[in-house]
Amino acid sequence: MKTYSYNDGYATCVETRSSLRIFSDIVGPLEVAAQLDLQPTKSFTKGEPFGKSQQLRKSNGWFYSTKGFVQSRDTRRHLDWIIDAIEPRRAAIHALVELGCKIDIFSFWVSIGHGGPTIEPEQMRRLSEMKISVGWDVYFDENNDEDR
Repeated sequence: MKTYSYNDGYATCVETRSSLRIFSDIVGPLEVAAQLDLQPTKSFTKGEPFGKSQQLRKSNGWFYSTKGFVQSRDTRRHLDWIIDAIEPRRAAIHALVELGCKIDIFSFWVSIGHGGPTIEPEQMRRLSEMKISVGWDVYFDENNDEDR
């Protein structure tokens, strides 16, 4: 049960989004989607070429992103959107981990000053029960005033 309020206008954030990421050398994106009964927002297959150099992907990837779905500068809202989608699929998440999948949530955060993203104890508990870690890729927007 959520016991906190979101701050959708998070003053020190320009932009944020989060993605559930599932990587595997063995389990392909179609099997992940079938196990979770959830369509990815992006996926790729091991051996598929990518980038200008057309390097080959070293693993399979399946992603479920808040980009374009959650309009908030509060990472907690993005995390809850993902957690709410996957928590009922906890058994499938555990089964994917047993198959060797690496699962995490990674968030993008553009900062314009002091203060950064937060995560609530309730979110930590829910993620811990699914054995999912959270990380951030943090950037600083040099075009904005740091004194906000």
